[in-house]
Amino acid sequence: MIASSLASLAVVTAIAAPTESTGEATAAPDFAKNAASIMVGFPVPDYTIGGAYQRALGRHFSVSGGFDYVAPRPGFGHLIGFQESIGAQAWITRPLHGPWAELALSVAHTSLRKVPELREVTLVPSIGAGYTWQFDFGLLLGIGGSLRFPQKVVRSELVCTRSAMCPATRESIHAAVSVRVGWAW
Repeated sequence: MIASSLASLAVVTAIAAPTESTGEATAAPDFAKNAASIMVGFPVPDYTIGGAYQRALGRHFSVSGGFDYVAPRPGFGHLIGFQESIGAQAWITRPLHGPWAELALSVAHTSLRKVPELREVTLVPSIGAGYTWQFDFGLLLGIGGSLRFPQKVVRSELVCTRSAMCPATRESIHAAVSVRVGWAW
């Protein structure tokens, strides 16, 4: 009984024992850690175009920053809309490829074209999800959707007499859909 226990212990020890080291460090995961993309957004019924940068942090997380131009509504071309965003993404497979979920915060601005001091500012926290394809040569294609929860920070009755006139700083909870094309390195 003692002999069989010692034999079992020897086998387990041999299996669990570390192998001889060759002095080489374990290789880091081989995937792109940076991505830049151009995005077209459809925050139903408004349109945006912008750019974004993403940086992988570890095996399943990334952070991002972006800037978008929000197209004015027909007849309201004198109202200019922009938004800056930061976000954190969790990836199922690896960063910059596959399904993802995101928490983001945007600062949206609407101002008069000729008098930029007259403006409205909105903080827009959002949650989103999507899928990104990363090809071996670096091309990225992605699609995503989000639910946005805007809160006015600075109001100006002279700029947006009706919320519908200012798509960048509208107050109602709304959905957004985006398509992106980019490059990873």
